[in-house]
Amino acid sequence: MDGEIDEIIRAYTDNDPQFAERYQSTGTERLDIESYFDPTLPQFQEGYWADYYKPRLNEAISEMQELKDICDKYGIRLTVVTNPLYFLTYERDVKNGYLDYLERLADVTDYYNFSSLSDISLDPSNYYETSHFTPDVGRLMINAAFYDDADDKLKSQGFGCHVDRDNVKDLIRLLGEQLNEG
Repeated sequence: MDGEIDEIIRAYTDNDPQFAERYQSTGTERLDIESYFDPTLPQFQEGYWADYYKPRLNEAISEMQELKDICDKYGIRLTVVTNPLYFLTYERDVKNGYLDYLERLADVTDYYNFSSLSDISLDPSNYYETSHFTPDVGRLMINAAFYDDADDKLKSQGFGCHVDRDNVKDLIRLLGEQLNEG
């Protein structure tokens, strides 16, 4: 499998030279879409895609380990981030094992956490619907993960925290406290 991945990487041709720069500077390839998220609409009253953490936990962690091993083998610096889920999706994910995933992920690799009950996840104007965030949120994520420039208040809410084996328990405790307060 490693040889196959190597061939794919070496054969890749970029058909849009500005794409990488645009994506890295904004967190999205579509800068022309405004957030139209209306949380009063029935389709946005609950989170979705949340029932796969428990049944796929071991498989997902194994896949992340495989990715990390490939990156290590080829000298690729891997930066892992969590999606800043809209609070309804996040709460549903937590009920289905998401915090277990975050805790186990730290055994595989460091990551930047953007999933929490934060000023970002509680504000519908930061989302297109209950999962996909706007370019402004993407910029905040890029600044936190690549420039060590995260807002202190957001970091105290778990948004933009660098997580590793040494501090993952603190993050899980913070996230649990947030859920218990709400």
